[in-house]
Amino acid sequence: MARQMDGAELMDQLSGADYGGSLPTCGSQAGRENMQLTNSWYAVHVRPRSEFSVARHLQAKGYERFIPLYRERRRWSDRVVDFELPLFPQYVFCHVAQATAGAIVTTPGVIRLVGAGNMPIAIDESEIEALQRIARTRLGMPWPYLSEGQHVELKAGPLKGLQGLLVRVASAHRLIVSVALLQRSVSVEVGADDVAPIGPVLSRVGAA
Repeated sequence: MARQMDGAELMDQLSGADYGGSLPTCGSQAGRENMQLTNSWYAVHVRPRSEFSVARHLQAKGYERFIPLYRERRRWSDRVVDFELPLFPQYVFCHVAQATAGAIVTTPGVIRLVGAGNMPIAIDESEIEALQRIARTRLGMPWPYLSEGQHVELKAGPLKGLQGLLVRVASAHRLIVSVALLQRSVSVEVGADDVAPIGPVLSRVGAA
């Protein structure tokens, strides 16, 4: 019988150790200060297999954190186990003001905040919201970064209203949602009749 294994158990199984990518400008000094005090989502680059431990430390410090997970079934010699794995290995998302984001790097297991040089770059809220919706269903899976294809919106199902790029793999259709800053994507299998185009086909500049 299949059993669901949470992230903590997973990392213990796999490693035997503790488990666990420019900001907009404002025209005035007041505007810049306000932006620095407004909470945004940032990507925290962490050490391998430390996503869950970093998330625990951040939570203990009072930070809102988010690790998007997906479910993968693996067969062992004597059982079948459902694992919950990070959709973006070595990344934890943290909701924090830019002015205080630097304190996150002192957290055990943290390598850096993703950004340009020493300046962390906030992730688009719509990308985080899409990831949160996908993560709640556990239907997503990692996917090679994609920025080309037909832009569509789901018109039915638990992810109704979700937007992304539509691709066809073998006989299945998948909706691709990306985090541009990290150059990473996730995918969800969808029915061809459950999507509606909402824009032109996106392609590389200069492509034929």
